Amino acid sequence: MRLSSWSELRQTIPIACIGMACFYILYGYSSWLTASNPPSLSLTSKFDNLIPFYPCWSVIYLSINLLLPLSLFIFHTRNEISKYVMTVIAQVLVACVFFILLPTDHPFGNKTSSDNIFYQWADIINLEYNYFPSLHVALAISSSVIFGRNIDNKFSNIFYLWGFLISISTLFMHEHNVSDVLGGFILALFGLYLYSRMT
Repeated sequence: MRLSSWSELRQTIPIACIGMACFYILYGYSSWLTASNPPSLSLTSKFDNLIPFYPCWSVIYLSINLLLPLSLFIFHTRNEISKYVMTVIAQVLVACVFFILLPTDHPFGNKTSSDNIFYQWADIINLEYNYFPSLHVALAISSSVIFGRNIDNKFSNIFYLWGFLISISTLFMHEHNVSDVLGGFILALFGLYLYSRMT
């Protein structure tokens, strides 16, 4: 991983911005659309009720927002970052189809509250009804693997660990249940397959 030159950033920043805009538009629209028809389906199991609540994990949970900025240090050409951004958008599109056609209740019934400032921040930016599959897990896993494959091997494990920690943070924050996480993992595999077909 190295700092990109200004000439490289002029190629990659616009693509990253397009990816970010697509994410927020699709993510927000699916939540707005589903709000008119509140979900009644619950995927919560008895096992989910045994998962402890640790709001301190919200710091790791929020670190997913670093994915697109970090991509500017991983990919140095328009072609490279375009493949990554298209992979992200494809996963968001698939997830939004589920959010709209199969909206689910909050994984743990009523939202858990906390005075933790990072948890409160995460709660503000998290929209409703976007639970299954977990887009947080899908993007964390697929991005960490893609990043790990595109940098020096000695740093790869750091990204793999980061993706794993973000994934389990969704459980400890009670933002997703096990079914959501498994769905997100499957979506990540789809993303990785799609990325491999473009490289």
